[in-house]
Amino acid sequence: MNYETWVHARNECESCRNCHVYTDVDQDKPNTILICVKFAREYCIDARSDQKMCGLEANDWEPR
Repeated sequence: MNYETWVHARNECESCRNCHVYTDVDQDKPNTILICVKFAREYCIDARSDQKMCGLEANDWEPR
């Protein structure tokens, strides 16, 4: 997934109730890790890249 696509997808993921946001202790930027709990704690970017999971269309998106 290219950067522009991920920026758009990330905004959708952050507004989904299945997305849990974490801070990587090795980085200085907070809230950098997005995990999708609907897909066995898969990274959101991976779940959105795989059509068998959420896919680019955010098929499993649920409002917070």
